[in-house]
Amino acid sequence: MSGASRTVQAVRPAAAPDALLIAALRGAPHGVGIVDRDLRWTAVNERLGDLLGRGADDLLGTDGRAQVHPGDAERATAELTRALAARGTGPDPAPSATPATQWEQRFLDPQGRALPCRVSAAPAWDADGLVTAVVLHVEDLTERHTTQERLRRLALTDPLTGLPNRRLLIDRLHRALFPADEAEPGPVRQPVVLCLDLDRFTLVNDSLGHDLGDQVLLTTAQRIAAEMQPGDTVARVAGDEFVVVAASVSDAAGAQDLARRIDAAVRRPHPLPGGDELVVTCTVGIRMPQPGRTAEELLREAHAAMYQAKRQGRERAEVYSAGLQSLAVDRMRREQLLRTAVAEDRLVVHLQPIVELPAGRLAGFEALLRIRQPDGTLLAPADFLAEAEQTGLVVPIGLAVLARACGQLAAWRAAGLVADDVSVAVNISARQLVEDASDDGADIATRILGLLREAGLPPSRLALELTESVLLDTGDEVRARLDTLADAGVSIGIDDFGTGWSSLSYLTQLPVSFLKVDRSFVAGLGSDKERTAIVVAVLGLGTALGLSVVAEGIETAEQAQALAGLGCSLGQGYLVGRPQAVHELEAALVAGTPFLP
Repeated sequence: MSGASRTVQAVRPAAAPDALLIAALRGAPHGVGIVDRDLRWTAVNERLGDLLGRGADDLLGTDGRAQVHPGDAERATAELTRALAARGTGPDPAPSATPATQWEQRFLDPQGRALPCRVSAAPAWDADGLVTAVVLHVEDLTERHTTQERLRRLALTDPLTGLPNRRLLIDRLHRALFPADEAEPGPVRQPVVLCLDLDRFTLVNDSLGHDLGDQVLLTTAQRIAAEMQPGDTVARVAGDEFVVVAASVSDAAGAQDLARRIDAAVRRPHPLPGGDELVVTCTVGIRMPQPGRTAEELLREAHAAMYQAKRQGRERAEVYSAGLQSLAVDRMRREQLLRTAVAEDRLVVHLQPIVELPAGRLAGFEALLRIRQPDGTLLAPADFLAEAEQTGLVVPIGLAVLARACGQLAAWRAAGLVADDVSVAVNISARQLVEDASDDGADIATRILGLLREAGLPPSRLALELTESVLLDTGDEVRARLDTLADAGVSIGIDDFGTGWSSLSYLTQLPVSFLKVDRSFVAGLGSDKERTAIVVAVLGLGTALGLSVVAEGIETAEQAQALAGLGCSLGQGYLVGRPQAVHELEAALVAGTPFLP
């Protein structure tokens, strides 16, 4: 408190018996002392002596300002002088009330440590109304200040790493962009902003546990901070996302060099229990200095650059450009469209037939999601899938697709429109496999088996398609969920096989039952030796491992015949049938229309 006045009852030490004065001083919960007009202590209780680290008797007769912190001595002298000069407002020479003041100041203990206190000064007068002394109440504020500092740290720092949080980061970046002290001539040096996100870190928590994941985050934070120069700031702004404000860097070469050093530091192996090691990688977005931009704008643009780097394959750095802003706006619009589509139930499931080769007998369908826009047009997965994955909306959306696909196939089975051995295939993402699938904590395997029971569809009639990148991200918990589904009868397959980096070990360690040859290889059958060789290799691999193979993207009768000749038993594509709305496909089933010409 500073300079705030209030009215208190005045003190009359001259009129009070010594015994009563001593009792009042001893019983006070705070330090209490009296200084005379020379500002020397004439009475001190033990609490005040304890606060100042001196015996009460040792303080008597000494200057009351001797223990005041030098930085507060001028203020203390001014307040005491004001109290000694006070005049009462009562009608007689001994006023009934006098103004008193409170202020905060620091005292020094014998070791020179500062002690924050609140001081209250009340004048004391004689019978003639003259101020002869000042009574001081001294309250120790150490605990309060400690609590306030702890709350300030909690409000401004990340509790795990101790780094600044987003709020403090914004403040520091704003100060760097718009310094208050402009005494030095010349332009303000703008900092470079780097936004970095750890790649696939959810899998670390999923496979190793959150305690070990937190330790990896803490170590990573320390490694990043070790690469900084004085004046730079490292902040943790989300679970596995960090931001660097590098005032020590001002050009593109320096920014790229810093990004490489951070990447190398993050990549250093983390030792794990049992002697194993964990290597974590990161993706970085760089925002070069841009005068006139606010702190929030620079952070948003650095994040946009990081997001673009992730879209291009992770484990890289991307420098922000003006074009990324429009991409970020489009992404935000798509995210909002996604959320609205989920809330308003504008998810549409199309089904594409899968047939046996060469006979053309219906073997199943692949469920493909579309989103109906307000104008009635449909969006394909390529227009929204990345946002669904990033935002986590892929989890409820994926469950909705599963429920509708399983329910539709069960309805057609019950109506006799399809044979009992016809299946439906649904794509499933890494995030769906990793995250709990509902508020009650049920995992994806539990939810899928529950959806099958609700639909009345046998688990053997459901196939789940995973991409090769999902297999690279599998931890023990994900594998256990896949095993649970496979044990129940659900088929597990690898979509777009041959376009990623799957190793044979995944095909033997995971419960995979079928492979899907990517359409890019099917398109080159006969005309491209390398692509034809890949198709032959995949078919041979399937035969050797006892896996069925489905060819995607069949568009001509010649491709269908070639695949059948190579031993491929299943296929889909525009020749067989395009993805169709349920009512269109149902009409074809009722009419008995053949799917393969």
